[in-house]
Amino acid sequence: MANLWQAYRKKRELQISLMRAVRELGPLNRSKDFCRYRERYLDLIFTVLATAGIYFILGWHLLDYLTGRPNLDTLVLMRILFAGLFIIAYTFYLFTFGKIPVRYFILVGFYAGAMISPFISYMTGGLESPYYIDLVFLLIAWFMMIPFSYPKLALHGLIFITIYSVILFLMVPHPVDWLQIAEHAFIFSGIFIMGVIVAIFNNLFSASAYQSEQKIKKSEERFRMFTQNSLDVVWTMDMTTRCFTYLSPSVFNLRGFYPEELIGQPVIASLTPASAEKVEVMLNNAISEFKSGKRENVMIGEMEQYTKEGKTVWIEVIASFITDEAGNMVEMMGDSRNITERKLAEQELLKIQAQLQRESQILQQENLRIQYESLKNQVNPHFLFNSLNVLTSLIKLNPTLAEKFTEQLAKVYRYVLEHREENLVTLRAEVDFIASYVFLLEIRFLDKVKVTINISEPRMGMKVPPLAIQLLIENAVKHNTFSRKQPLQIEIFIDDENYLNVVNNLQKRELNIRSTGVGLVNIAARIRHLTDRPAFFGESGDRFIARIPLLNVD
Repeated sequence: MANLWQAYRKKRELQISLMRAVRELGPLNRSKDFCRYRERYLDLIFTVLATAGIYFILGWHLLDYLTGRPNLDTLVLMRILFAGLFIIAYTFYLFTFGKIPVRYFILVGFYAGAMISPFISYMTGGLESPYYIDLVFLLIAWFMMIPFSYPKLALHGLIFITIYSVILFLMVPHPVDWLQIAEHAFIFSGIFIMGVIVAIFNNLFSASAYQSEQKIKKSEERFRMFTQNSLDVVWTMDMTTRCFTYLSPSVFNLRGFYPEELIGQPVIASLTPASAEKVEVMLNNAISEFKSGKRENVMIGEMEQYTKEGKTVWIEVIASFITDEAGNMVEMMGDSRNITERKLAEQELLKIQAQLQRESQILQQENLRIQYESLKNQVNPHFLFNSLNVLTSLIKLNPTLAEKFTEQLAKVYRYVLEHREENLVTLRAEVDFIASYVFLLEIRFLDKVKVTINISEPRMGMKVPPLAIQLLIENAVKHNTFSRKQPLQIEIFIDDENYLNVVNNLQKRELNIRSTGVGLVNIAARIRHLTDRPAFFGESGDRFIARIPLLNVD
């Protein structure tokens, strides 16, 4: 009883699954796009079925010839007619390829077979013909390949069984053996039901493949829209040949080339010799570190590229590796942004710095203040741009955190506005500002940058130049790589000599173009005009240490 009950339950579950599939696939089957998708391979199916039908006919006739079956001449004519219909339909299809849907040719072949196959069965034994099940299987398979809706599919199957049975019934001698007729009807029904089930599963597999293809197309369309509308250049590079495999249209605005002119060309060929050498070293190091698991799948750097006119532009690149299922790097995908104006601004700052060093002490102090303002104007828009990008994502993902992020961002810029004219601020005010600034960094870099502040309350009344600590933190972030596995650790404390220490672990960026040092030079110069105690900046083992003196100014 238990086995019978389990068998019944499995049968019932199969019925429920098939009914659910029919209901779910009904709306999809009415879609013209899905119907066209299912018909994509009908020409191949038609070719296979027509060829299989002809070989079946030849095989049956050869067997009848060897066994000496009577009525062989008539069978030859019937089978020639049967095979001829396949050949004529297929030939007509080839001459009208694309003009008449192939499903109509399959349907004509199906009904032609339904008309002729009873005569072949009759002449090879009637209801006891050894071929009738083969013919039924062939024709059921024939109509299963047509992407009809389920009602039409069932209708065509029933019409075929009716035609086949009626013709064969009319041709057999009387009286009729009703038991044999019932047996054949039972077999036909079983084969028909099996054909419908196979058609449903075929429909399910087609629907799954179609939906996957639609998702891929939608993803590709989104990627295409993004790359075409982006001001940055999105590109991919083959890791074996180191050649471009894709470039977005915006490369024309950046370098004057159309994508087709650069695809297949070596990436290194587009760089100046100095940048090409550094990129080669950086890329090899990144590959080695990625394979050993020492770094994340992200690479950032600055480099100089040639334009079509022979000029050069500076770009900032963010790239990542694309791996196959075995974990082998097959491609690199990146985003290139034009930073020429920023690099020119940095070069201009260097010129200003050299000029200031040649001027008198008084003019140098005034010009340093102007240079400091220029430096802040360079940093602040870039920092604001990155912060707004983070805020845009947070608004969608975490509105509560986005609100707090906005409050801290407002505090940062309020502090800059309120103290931009001052030479000194209290350490308490600077630390409060740094707390807000660090909060923004932690949200932006997701635990990849960690800042620890250890300053006792009695020393909070001492003074420092405004934004000095912020510039030292920004300097550490700019010149070091970091990840969740290897975060950038920054410690802020006061030593026994009343120096404020900003110490970070060294994880230098390989691709970084030589640092201008404007930020550190500027801080040191400002300190010199406030006290005789100098500032110190330098590496010590695996750490970078920045020390600036604290002042007791009323």
